[in-house]
Amino acid sequence: MPAQYAGGFDVIVPAASLQDPTVSLAGLVSTLAEFSGWRQDAAFVWDGAPGARPFLFFGPPPAGVSTLVTVADGRIRSGGFDLSSFRDGIVLQCVRGPGSRGMVLTTVGDPGTRVPAYGREEARLVTEGGGGFVVSRTGQVVSSPEVRAESPR
Repeated sequence: MPAQYAGGFDVIVPAASLQDPTVSLAGLVSTLAEFSGWRQDAAFVWDGAPGARPFLFFGPPPAGVSTLVTVADGRIRSGGFDLSSFRDGIVLQCVRGPGSRGMVLTTVGDPGTRVPAYGREEARLVTEGGGGFVVSRTGQVVSSPEVRAESPR
């Protein structure tokens, strides 16, 4: 999680990203759960835009935000790859907004509820089962991170 989130951040949720709330929120809730131990002050902003505070934007990247990985027309692209077979999962990436840095979380299909432990990567594509890969700043696939084991109950 970026250091600038220590003072709190906005979780921006556009209404258009909640067409199927059950499926859509699966990616958002599992990702926010990963950040819950950090105890930042997260404020939910409905149908807003990135402002001066760091942000986690849920949905397709908003206008004015440049991304490393693009998701459009069923394809996921970056400098080093072009995928059409990524059907279920999430794309989480660090971005620079008009007034601050943030992250954009884009769901693809049914994202599932398992996510790996996030690190310092610029972008991560997480498949429905919790696997996936990390993308470097140059858009190249650099690793296939291991899935964190479920804790026993």
